[in-house]
Amino acid sequence: MGNNSARDLFFQYIIGHAQEYDVYIVAADLRGKVFDQLCENSPSRFVQVGIAEQNMVAIAGGLALSGKRTFTYSIGAFLPTRALDQVRNAVSLMKLPVVMVAFEVGFGGGMYGATHFSTEDCSVISYCPGVEVLNLCDDGVAEEFAEYSLHAKSPIYLRIDRQSGLLEPCEKGIDWDKGFRVMKEGEGVVVLSYGYLMSLAFYAEFDMQPTIIDVFKRPFNEELLMGMLAPYDTIVVYEEQQVRAGIGSFLESLMFEHGINKRVILMGIDYHGEFPEECNNRGGWLEKYGISQKDLIRMVNRAFRIENS
Repeated sequence: MGNNSARDLFFQYIIGHAQEYDVYIVAADLRGKVFDQLCENSPSRFVQVGIAEQNMVAIAGGLALSGKRTFTYSIGAFLPTRALDQVRNAVSLMKLPVVMVAFEVGFGGGMYGATHFSTEDCSVISYCPGVEVLNLCDDGVAEEFAEYSLHAKSPIYLRIDRQSGLLEPCEKGIDWDKGFRVMKEGEGVVVLSYGYLMSLAFYAEFDMQPTIIDVFKRPFNEELLMGMLAPYDTIVVYEEQQVRAGIGSFLESLMFEHGINKRVILMGIDYHGEFPEECNNRGGWLEKYGISQKDLIRMVNRAFRIENS
């Protein structure tokens, strides 16, 4: 997996169409080489507010109100928490098509400790009506995500990971109305994931191949997903979010509403009442909370054994 490749591919496309779509990017203490061309050729289109996420979102909302195609760019741990008031009232309530790009999501910033965890952001943002949550984990569709963002008619919260790679799923392209895509086909067990853990699931070597689905968008088409899950005996939800703050708990309630009785295994983060005080790398955090790639392989292999016993 490369570093920052999905982010760079996404913003290269956006910057390449900056004049055409009247694009403005408002950042909170982040930049990167990918923005050098924009800052050199059209410096007014890149607004740096420093460590001030609330101001970033408020300024972006104002620019959107004036007809600009506006993007924000900040660390995932800070945008949905520090600027929730502005996301709610200056973007969601106003129904403004601001694209809020969150970087270093999940444990992506975990080397700095719990202050830089972004493990509840999907849940926090989902409480703001009308905001779509997108997860970009595949370099191969970065430009499709960028094109979709340039034509957004409602607010978007886009999670881009520090670590990404080029995946080759069996379902090509992105169906935005559906909101999910089949990455690998199997039977008996299905794994639902997104973001960095989607890449781990995709490359995992199981004893038997489960179906792997990338849930890249919320809201997704509920009827289609429920129909997709119907043939499977076991559903594994694998996510780098707190176990009650991700799609797993939502999926359980959705299945109950649709009268679907399946075995659901939630693989998420449980802090057991307190954040950790130490620092660690991403792999260390995944191991600590039982959601490493090895943990997923053990869980899926065990599920197959149970189904075949």
